Amino acid sequence: MRNDMPRLTRPLLRGAFYLASAAVGVLSLAPAAALPAAPISDKVEHAVAYALLALLGCTTSRRGVLRTMIGVSVFGTAIEMLQGFSPGRSPDVLDALANIAGAALACSVVAMLRRSGIGPA
Repeated sequence: MRNDMPRLTRPLLRGAFYLASAAVGVLSLAPAAALPAAPISDKVEHAVAYALLALLGCTTSRRGVLRTMIGVSVFGTAIEMLQGFSPGRSPDVLDALANIAGAALACSVVAMLRRSGIGPA
């Protein structure tokens, strides 16, 4: 964590990470009939959601970007497999790949920014 970061920033962002993870989990496992139609592609929706999760995770994690990317990717894959137990939902390999791609993209950006000295330490 950077020394010039306000003292409450990391805990607030970490809390946002956990809340966002819970929201993604709940929405991903909700019955299909309970979800509104999205104006964007399902795969784009997955990639954006997991990119935002990974961005929050990488920004606040003390364990490293790679571990965060792996954790968010495993979470996305597990959620995808659990969808087989939700009414009207089914696991989709392409959705899992979109989750992983979103997490990888966000974590790669954070890693590049850190190397350049711009991103959060």
